[in-house]
Amino acid sequence: MMTATRQKPEVARPKAAGRLFYVDNARTFAIVLVIALHVSISYGGSGSWSYVEPTSDVPTAALLTIFNAVVQSFTLGLLFLLAGYFTPGSYDRKGTRRFIGDRFMRLGIPLVAYIVFIDPIINYEHAVRNGLTHQSFLTFWGRGLADVSFGPGPLWFVQTLLLFSLAYAGVRSLSRGSRPAPKAEPANTGGRDAESDTDGRAGGAIPSNLHVLLFALTLGAISFLARLAYPVGKEFLSMQLGFYPQYVALFAVGVLAYRRDWLAGLSAAMGRVWLLVGTVGIALLPVLMIAGGALSGSVDSFIGGFHWQALAYAVWEQVVGVGLCVGLLVRFRESVNCHGRLARAMAAGSYTAYIIQAPVIVAVLLAARTVHVYPLVKFAVVAPVAVALCFGIAHFVRQLPFVKKIL
Repeated sequence: MMTATRQKPEVARPKAAGRLFYVDNARTFAIVLVIALHVSISYGGSGSWSYVEPTSDVPTAALLTIFNAVVQSFTLGLLFLLAGYFTPGSYDRKGTRRFIGDRFMRLGIPLVAYIVFIDPIINYEHAVRNGLTHQSFLTFWGRGLADVSFGPGPLWFVQTLLLFSLAYAGVRSLSRGSRPAPKAEPANTGGRDAESDTDGRAGGAIPSNLHVLLFALTLGAISFLARLAYPVGKEFLSMQLGFYPQYVALFAVGVLAYRRDWLAGLSAAMGRVWLLVGTVGIALLPVLMIAGGALSGSVDSFIGGFHWQALAYAVWEQVVGVGLCVGLLVRFRESVNCHGRLARAMAAGSYTAYIIQAPVIVAVLLAARTVHVYPLVKFAVVAPVAVALCFGIAHFVRQLPFVKKIL
């Protein structure tokens, strides 16, 4: 008697030299968390967002603030590290002019489109909802453009990545005497042109656990010093410079990781060590917050200035952030180095989802504003909906002829 066999879903397995599926998956995971972070701010977590429902519920505010701190500690740093990883191969293959042109197309056009079209809509809705304007949208839009009052919003990341890419191209063009390793571009930050091989790169000594720890501690000290002038929340040209020591350092680490093939060389044991360090660090954050007086309702002493809380938080943030970057990359490489249909679709649309997240999130928050439930429960329901819509809409946006060439 024949028995029916259950077919396994189609899964794309990695080749010896091909697309780095685990990197796609790690990037998608980071962007999902960034979207959830922005929803969290709306329901009581620390941070700044265009729509906020004030809450006096202390457990919700505390848990969402911890969630935001953990997400902030590593997600953007991880995205910069991966962007740095794919930059040398792209430059090697394209050369200076084509590389710069590609960066302006893939980063510059979405950035300008957001500032000129998307941010004005979000700002207008906020102004009308709060009784700050009675102008028509066209009048509001025209005056805002004239006053240069619109900004990149979440696309500060794209703006920064464009600056980092131009800086990298400048350094490479000034140091042409040393020939780079040829070709190889495993993927790019948007998921397009992502096929490559990993040949043509010389390996290098893998950093030890001590090297990683010293790097994280140094980064924590530098972040503390940066926040004496630019505490968390203070912006310069839409960039919170208090976070930038990590972003600059991890972008540079990504470049080195590509040249020395560190992502493939990190051992599973080392990944477990740093995932444990990150996990323990997360568990210790509530202790740090309580000891620093955060339960009194103010976290000002943590975000910058000459306070022991600011130093402790900066060191905590970098040790946890660097630890999670190392630990999660190894975990994804060892356990999630494949693509199912959903993972493949999300990876392809991750960059677009990041770009369109702000208007999508605001629309979801406004749609849910009349639902009165416990704020933590509301976050748990709204965040997945916002993530699903961001990636779902991104899939259709990428089908548009001109847009598809960019995203």
